[in-house]
Amino acid sequence: MTTRRVVITGLGLVSPLGRDVKKSWDALVAGECGIRKIAEHPDPRIPVHVAGECLDFDPERVTEKKKLREGGRFIHMTVDAADQAVTHAGLDAKALERAAVMIGVGMGSMRHIEDATRTIDQKGPRRVSPYLVPAMVGNLAAGQVAIRFGCRGPNMSTTAACTSGAMGIGEAMWMIRNGRCDVALAGGAESSVDAVALAGFASLRAVSKEEDPAAASCPYDTRRNGFVLGEAAAVIAIEELEHAKKRGANILAELRGYATLTDAFHIASPAPDGVGLQLAIEETLRDARIPADAIGYVNGHATSTPVGDEIEAQVLARVLPGVAVSSTKGATGHALGGAGAVEAVFSTLALRDGALPPTLHLEDPDPATAGLDLIRGETRQKKVDAVMSVSSGFGGSNAGLVIARL
Repeated sequence: MTTRRVVITGLGLVSPLGRDVKKSWDALVAGECGIRKIAEHPDPRIPVHVAGECLDFDPERVTEKKKLREGGRFIHMTVDAADQAVTHAGLDAKALERAAVMIGVGMGSMRHIEDATRTIDQKGPRRVSPYLVPAMVGNLAAGQVAIRFGCRGPNMSTTAACTSGAMGIGEAMWMIRNGRCDVALAGGAESSVDAVALAGFASLRAVSKEEDPAAASCPYDTRRNGFVLGEAAAVIAIEELEHAKKRGANILAELRGYATLTDAFHIASPAPDGVGLQLAIEETLRDARIPADAIGYVNGHATSTPVGDEIEAQVLARVLPGVAVSSTKGATGHALGGAGAVEAVFSTLALRDGALPPTLHLEDPDPATAGLDLIRGETRQKKVDAVMSVSSGFGGSNAGLVIARL
C-alpha cells in the first residue's frame, strides 16, 4: 500500500512576537524579543517577574463580544490562529466539511478555575458561571475551531504537557496518512500567565526569577536558571498531497515524519541519558525515511532550564552531530502545550525562506553543546532541505517532527 503523503498549505500564529504569522516571523528573524515585564501581575508575592505575553492580541478580531465568555483566552487565540491558517491555505467550506481538528493543550484555563474558586468563597457556588467548564477545558479549543469552520471530521485535544502541540500536529498527520481524512487543522495553544500557574512553576523551581527580560530566557547558555512562561497559539493546515494539488493549493512544505516516545523515568525531570528523546528523534527519522545527515536545522526544545538543555544538547550531538540548532524560546518564552506547534510554524518558515533564526541571549554556551552548530547572534541565511522540531514535557513525553521540501 502506498503511503499517503501529507503537505502543509497554511499557517496561523498568535505569539508574544506578534498577532499573526508575518509579524511574529519578521520579529524573530530580526532578533527581537517578546519577553517583557508581566503587564498585570496577578500576585506580586509570586517571585516571577517576566513572561512572553501576547499583548497585541485582540479576541474580538475573530470572536463576537457577546460570545467571549464562552471560551478562555487560549481558545480565542486558537480560533484566531485557525482563521489565519484557513485563509492562508485557501480552504473553502467543502474542503473543511470532513476535516479533522487536533489541538494540543497542556493546562487549559487555570485562570477560570482560580476565578470560580474565588466566586464560590465570596458569593457561593450558585454564582459560578455556566460557561466555566466550556471555557476552561482543553478540548474546547479544537471544538470551537470545528464549530467556526463546520469541520465534522475527527475532533480532539492532545494533552502531554509541553509536547502537546507537536503531538497534535503529528497525530493529525497520521490520520491523513491512514485515510481517515484529507484535511486537518492541527496545532497547539496555551495561555497560563496567571497566579496558579506562576505559583506552581515557581514552587517547582522551574521558572526563572530574573527581573531583566534579556537575562531570563537564555537557552543553552551557562547562565540559564529556569524557563520563562509564555502564551501562544499556532495552527497549521495540512492536507493529503493529491488533494492539495487537485485544488491548486500553494504547498509550503511536506510534513514528512513524526514520532513520540517516553522516558518512563520521572514526573518532571528528563531521563539523565535522554533515552526517550533520543528514541523519539531516531524514530522520527525512520518515519520520515531520511538519514540523520539530511537534517539541516533543528528547532530545539531547550527551555532555559539547567538540566533539560544539557541533556537535550547531548542527545542532539549523539544523533545529529554538528547539526545547526537554535531554540526560539529565547524570543518567545515557553508556551507549554502550544510550544511545539509554534516551533513547527517557525521551522516551516525557516525551510521556506532559508532563514535559520538565532537563540537569543546566548552568550556563553554550555560545554554540552560543543558537538552542535549553535545559531546565535543573528539569523543565518542558509537553504536547507529538511528541518526537525523536537519537544519534551513533564511525564517524560518526547516528540519529533520532520518538515521537508517537497
